[in-house]
Amino acid sequence: MARILALFLLLITPASYGAEKSARPHVKGVFFIPEQFIDPIHAGDLSSLATRLGTPVQWPDSRAIFSPLMTPSAAEGSAKAPKSAHFGTYLIALQGGLPGHKGLSFNINEAYRMYLVRGKNTVLLHEDGNLTTNADDSIYRLVPYSTHEAYFSFEGGDLWLLIQASAPAHTVGDRRYSSLGIASLKMGEAASIRTAQVSNQIYQTACFGAFLLLFMYQLSIYLLRRNDLSNLMIALAALAFLMRCLSEEQVLALYFEQSNALAIYNSTIQFLRFIFLNSASFLVSYFLLKEVFTRAYFNTLTVMNVITILIIGLVQLNPAVPGYWKDRALALLTVTILAAALISAWLYFKAWKQAIPGAVFGLLGYTIGPILVGVDSLIIQGRIDFFRVGTLGLLFMTLASSLMTGQQAAEAYRQAGLLNEKLTGKNREIQDMNRNLEMKVHDRTRELKTIFDNIPQGVASLNAEGIISPNYSRHLESILRETNLGGRSIVDFFQRTTLSPDALNRMVETFRASVGENSLSFLLNEANLPLEVTVRSQAEPLFLALTWGAELAENDEVRSILMTIEDVTVKKRLEVESEKQRKDLLIIQELLQCEPEKFEIFARASEALLAENRRLIQAGALSNDDVKIMFINAHTVKGGARTLGLSGLANILHEIEHEYALIMKNLATAQQSSLALSVLRAWTVLDLYLAINRDKLGRKTNSDQITLDIEFIRNHYKVLESLMLDNPTTPRLLLDSIRQTRDQLASLIFKSDTHILEQCFEPAAKIAKDLGKPAPEIRLETAELQVPREVEHILRNALIHILRNAMDHGIEPAEERLSKGKNLAGVIAIRSHAEGKAIVIDIRDDGRGLALKQLKEKGLKNGYIKADADAQTIADIIFLPGLTTALSLSQISGRGVGMDAVKKFIEGGGGTIEVKPLQETGDYIPFELSIRLPLQVA
Repeated sequence: MARILALFLLLITPASYGAEKSARPHVKGVFFIPEQFIDPIHAGDLSSLATRLGTPVQWPDSRAIFSPLMTPSAAEGSAKAPKSAHFGTYLIALQGGLPGHKGLSFNINEAYRMYLVRGKNTVLLHEDGNLTTNADDSIYRLVPYSTHEAYFSFEGGDLWLLIQASAPAHTVGDRRYSSLGIASLKMGEAASIRTAQVSNQIYQTACFGAFLLLFMYQLSIYLLRRNDLSNLMIALAALAFLMRCLSEEQVLALYFEQSNALAIYNSTIQFLRFIFLNSASFLVSYFLLKEVFTRAYFNTLTVMNVITILIIGLVQLNPAVPGYWKDRALALLTVTILAAALISAWLYFKAWKQAIPGAVFGLLGYTIGPILVGVDSLIIQGRIDFFRVGTLGLLFMTLASSLMTGQQAAEAYRQAGLLNEKLTGKNREIQDMNRNLEMKVHDRTRELKTIFDNIPQGVASLNAEGIISPNYSRHLESILRETNLGGRSIVDFFQRTTLSPDALNRMVETFRASVGENSLSFLLNEANLPLEVTVRSQAEPLFLALTWGAELAENDEVRSILMTIEDVTVKKRLEVESEKQRKDLLIIQELLQCEPEKFEIFARASEALLAENRRLIQAGALSNDDVKIMFINAHTVKGGARTLGLSGLANILHEIEHEYALIMKNLATAQQSSLALSVLRAWTVLDLYLAINRDKLGRKTNSDQITLDIEFIRNHYKVLESLMLDNPTTPRLLLDSIRQTRDQLASLIFKSDTHILEQCFEPAAKIAKDLGKPAPEIRLETAELQVPREVEHILRNALIHILRNAMDHGIEPAEERLSKGKNLAGVIAIRSHAEGKAIVIDIRDDGRGLALKQLKEKGLKNGYIKADADAQTIADIIFLPGLTTALSLSQISGRGVGMDAVKKFIEGGGGTIEVKPLQETGDYIPFELSIRLPLQVA
């Protein structure tokens, strides 16, 4: 449709131009008599009257279409028209040319009365509005700005036009202004004038109709597809240009009677047309060219619109602004419109370069359109003698935008066709796939059913009450030992398991809270569902592992609970057996790192200590002293186990020791059953060590038995045989043989003090490593005495505590030793010697010494000593029960009962222990421990 309109306008344009060109004004002079209405008189008198009363008005070039006969505002500019308050008379001398039927056409925007004076003949050609001398009476004098016509016969001679005109006055400050003027005055042959007017009417009507059709067409397209605002913007642009045709091109004035309402409409649109033009160009470009419409273009066109609004508001609508400046403001507005159109043309050019559909139409329209608007400005200024082409330029721009949208729609339709072909092809493919879908689904369902029936797990769906759905895996029946499970409750089965009633209730509530709700409800309650249950059975228990999931609908609603059950009884047995083997391997590893003899000695001593604890517990009514003895025994066994690296046994004894400590501190009560169970745990672990040592490592487990070499027995047999011969040897030889046999037997019964002490202090390096200290230097000086086994056991139990206390409390950390000028590693010195039938062992170290000050404070606080006690008296209180100077407890030196335990062991074997201060005063003083034990076999 846009192309048809363009062709139609091109056809009517030449006719309009031909008629326009034939009508040119023939003006000999113009005079204005202000504030008087001159009545018509003889033509000759008018000439003298004009010279006497009138003021000559400079008429522009004869090609001009518009003459600035504005008064008084124009007089303040370049036009030399006189000032007038609101009314006056124009006298225009015309050159009629050859006799004939003549015609006039003109534009005037005031109330007026026009007379034609030919010699003595006077004819009223035309009038419009009501003339008045009242400057405030604007209603009767405001008429629309339109083209008027007048026709007359001319035989020759002088020809005058007498025009009485009035307009409303405007008061600005203390001055009153008015606008009086005539524009587009043309005179010629009546036929030519009439033809020009008719052609102009056709041209204006055609443009109006074109804009109206474009408006309706684009608006209809927008209403049909509201997702594209470009059609609405083009419709609004067409509406803006249509309103311009109604006002500036006087389309309404051609077909309707002149009225004040029509005049007011025309006057209003005259000023607003520039805003419409700029805004329409801006919006159409924005919505059609979003791909190339950058922020810079947006800001530029916005600034132009703001400039247009400011010029119209501050200049064109302000009566105080002189007409001279209004003319220039009008030119600036025209330039602004042209600039906006050229920017749009540049955008269309960029769109064309980017191959945007229809951009070439926009480029042509917004190139030709601004050119025609510019030509129209030159026509208005009288520089070109041509008909008005500004509306045609706007129509070109609107048609170009419409063609672009059409091209884009056509391209979209073409793409839609291509897409439709593709979709048709895809649809055929989908149909082909659908034809095989049922078969594939059937095959897949059969496969899934096969898998479902043969999977070695029980799988079932449960509803909100835990009812099993009819579709469950076949293996579920073999696991639950029942058939026909569909419709039965899974809760009934779980009642035969070890699940508590509370756990069963939570499981059922989870089913009810999840089914029918969203998946979040299941996730929040999933922890209430059991993951492992044990089924009670007469033969042996069954272990079952369970997993739970939610079957979800498309709206994320839980349709049912998916349960899987697997019989893991065999796996559980293997795990138990594997764990047992793992523990056995750890014990074997620990025993292999321990010398067999040391383990045997430790085991016998531990059995005796644990047996004593069990006896005390079984006796009942435990006293504080009984608990104290039990604590010391547990602490001793723990110390020996940790020294030998038997971590499993040491950890158990540490827990038992902690239990005894709580009872001693009155933080717990002595429960006979609990204490008996603790000792039983320790016995069980110790028996496990003994069994593995005996059965898997093949070591002896009875220290009262010894292994003799066959050669040793043969030699002693020979000695006895020689004694029974008839010729016995001399008594001296016999005595030597007996002595040799005694010494050999003694080596099996006794141990040298050197061997015992070396073994007792051998763990010093490991204890130092556990404490983060350097390994100490062990200085051993012995008398090579033979120590019986009973004394050996006592020594070993006592020296375990002494060594640990020396490493933990005596030897300082490396940093502290360096700060005191000592060697990094500490020194522990041990010396043994015989006194009568006893062995004496003296022990000292170069650590920080005995905490004499702290011992004295604790002794005074508890009433153990007096204030004037000497160093020996203070030192002796280290053997009191529960006394310690350690700042914190550790698993190395125990819980403050070390020296008490040492004294108990030694005195239990008939020996003594004493502490010897080597200095009388000081916070810390050096000291020596002296142990005395008998050397006879029990």
